[in-house]
Amino acid sequence: MKYENVCVEAIECALPPETVTSDELEARLAPLYERLKLPYGRLELMTGIKERGLWERGRLPGDQSVDTVKKLLATSQVDPERVGAFIHASVCRDYQEPATACDVHLVSLAGYVDNDGVFHDGGSAYSPAIDLGDPADDYSLEPAPNGGFVNLGAYGNTPEASRTYTVQPEIVNNDIVITFPNNTS
Repeated sequence: MKYENVCVEAIECALPPETVTSDELEARLAPLYERLKLPYGRLELMTGIKERGLWERGRLPGDQSVDTVKKLLATSQVDPERVGAFIHASVCRDYQEPATACDVHLVSLAGYVDNDGVFHDGGSAYSPAIDLGDPADDYSLEPAPNGGFVNLGAYGNTPEASRTYTVQPEIVNNDIVITFPNNTS
């Protein structure tokens, strides 16, 4: 898919409040290291990791990602209705890979459910991932209008799937093409 006029408008990050060093972990593992006659310093040597960040117990990476996006929107000049995608980078899973896909809702002109479970009847942006799942996949659980194709992402073929704008995707040269009201694809 070809994109034009794409830019990064804002960046935000969040770091865990607690850190644990490899040395601290090895101190906790001292009885095992002694019993197996393992040399200290092995953990950092094998992983290259000096310290790890830890969130409070029970805090999922996806929950933190959503809070970070809310902070980004509160501190930037970006209108949430004009956002096409948020990019989350993490080495941790919530439930399955890709990271935090389970917390991403696609924005649609025809209506969508946000991360707080609130339905919005339309918006001013349209995610390019709507109706772009595998054409062979089931889409019957998606609310109408659903376009006849499953949405990409964790909410594809679920009752929380974003609705399809009234245009139908076309298959052109083995590509799925959606033409939006301003004639962009």
